[in-house]
Order: sequence, then C-alpha cells, then structure tokens
Amino acid sequence: MVGWHKPQVFTLERDMPDQGYKKKYDDYQNHVMVNKRGRWDDTFPEIEAPYACNYCGKYIVVAEHVTWNHAKSLCEAYGLTMAIVNSKKENIELGWAANITFGPDPEHKRWNDTNWIWLGTEEHMDEETGLGSGEWLHHD
Repeated sequence: MVGWHKPQVFTLERDMPDQGYKKKYDDYQNHVMVNKRGRWDDTFPEIEAPYACNYCGKYIVVAEHVTWNHAKSLCEAYGLTMAIVNSKKENIELGWAANITFGPDPEHKRWNDTNWIWLGTEEHMDEETGLGSGEWLHHD
C-alpha cells in the first residue's frame, strides 16, 4: 500500500482491538484513538473527538471535536499530517501535547471525549470482503 506503513508501537487497551460492528454507523471499528495515558483503542471513524497533527516531528493536539476523516482533512489543510506514533518515546510526547491542551489530569472517565484523541492509524480493510484484515497501518 503506497503511503502507509505499519506502526512500530501499539499499546492497546485491554481486550482491544475488538473491531466491533455498529449498526448505527453501518461500520466497523477500524480507526485508532489514543488517550492521555498513551493507550490505544479501535473505534468508529464517525465519532467526533479531538485530534492530533504532526508538525516538524512534534505533535499539535487540537481540542475541536471532529470525525476521523474531517481531522485528516484539517491536518492536510494546514500542510500537516495526522499524528502517528512509532515508539514509546513518541507516545509519551503525544501525551505531553495532550496535557498542554487538556490539562494534566488523566483520571477522567474512560469515554470522556477530551481524554481520547484521533491518530492517523487505521485498519487495512480486505477489498473482497470489506472486513478488517487485522493489519493496522499509519498514513505517510
């Protein structure tokens, strides 16, 4: 796949990815969010949440709540890409950026949307079946 590569680090929430299907969205959980603790979770791209962009090797966390596709468009409109994380150090740096945006308290409820941020990672979908392949990729 041109323009995509596999994440080198993937610190998932327990029992994740579950790649669940939701009739409301007519979609599977095939995009990735990260919380301020650096834990990743697969979820639906239609959910609105804050997002992060890469800027010169650093992260900018934006508090605006948007869908994954809108977040990707906004990053690109600024000449940036969505945040990708390839090491534990980068995961920590993204957490620092989130602390600057939202404050340092990581004890919010798990589904509090200010505690989860869109990343530029999604599941590669099988072209024949339309189902997830289990292979998670970053955009370039």
